[in-house]
Amino acid sequence: MNNKALLESLYLENREQIAIYIKSKIYSKEQSDVDDCVQETFMIAIKKSLTADLGEHPNIKGWLFKVAKNVIAKFNIARMKTKEKIDKDVKMDLIIDGNDPINQLIEDLAYEEFDIETLRSEIIGVLTESERVLFDLRVKGLSFKEISNILHKTEDAVGSKYRRIRQKLEIRLKKSTFI
Repeated sequence: MNNKALLESLYLENREQIAIYIKSKIYSKEQSDVDDCVQETFMIAIKKSLTADLGEHPNIKGWLFKVAKNVIAKFNIARMKTKEKIDKDVKMDLIIDGNDPINQLIEDLAYEEFDIETLRSEIIGVLTESERVLFDLRVKGLSFKEISNILHKTEDAVGSKYRRIRQKLEIRLKKSTFI
């Protein structure tokens, strides 16, 4: 079996178990953080498959869970550092800035008149605090690399999480009765 087929099989057979394992071990219980860690686990497996034949590994499933364990440790350390680094005032400035990204997104997607503050408060409830911080940093012009350094996540994880946030907001806006 080639590496690609093996990776697909590993993903299909173990994704849920790895997600449950990760959820039980990370400090955050937010599903998006669990998803990021699962994704990072499989990204590492993909990168490893480029340089080694995974089919020759004597316990590939055990190795995959060991990778997940390392991803969890990295996430938990980064989470503690992030909480120390981004102080409360900076967070609040990012979230309640008068020209915040939520208003910008609303203005980009809405074509009829409506009460922006009502819509904003309805939509802002969709995002978790960590999602708001990431979204605000991105809209303020930081690159995924800069954000990954601030939040101690991989660049791929930040990009994926940002795309999920955008999708989440766009879906919420489309369901809104104000638009």
